Amino acid sequence: AQKGLNLASQAVKAGGNILLLAATPQGVGDDVYFDYVSQFTSPEEVLADFRKQGFRMGAHKAYLFGRTLSRFDVAVFSELDPGVLHKCHLRSADPSEVIEEWVANFDGRPRIGIVPNANTTYFYKSQ
Repeated sequence: AQKGLNLASQAVKAGGNILLLAATPQGVGDDVYFDYVSQFTSPEEVLADFRKQGFRMGAHKAYLFGRTLSRFDVAVFSELDPGVLHKCHLRSADPSEVIEEWVANFDGRPRIGIVPNANTTYFYKSQ
């Protein structure tokens, strides 16, 4: 999910919205990640601690999520318990409801992009 979220963030303006549809057969990932991320109350706290403590395997995933979550409004649709998502600083959302909310709050005509297979897709900018 983190790779897909990172890719989507490359196509969205800062402050924009990202809806992540995530099949999560392995849950949120390893215990190191979950134990680390769940001790903080915000993505900004995760980023500050990671910068202070330095690179650690497992915690680096929390840093990458935090970097994206601090720049975009991210909602997640998955089979994970909403409480678990919340501990990871992710908002659980129904896709149709969150898209309706975002479109209603958008000033002007929104542009919507869909990135299938986001963990195996690459964007490039033509010259």
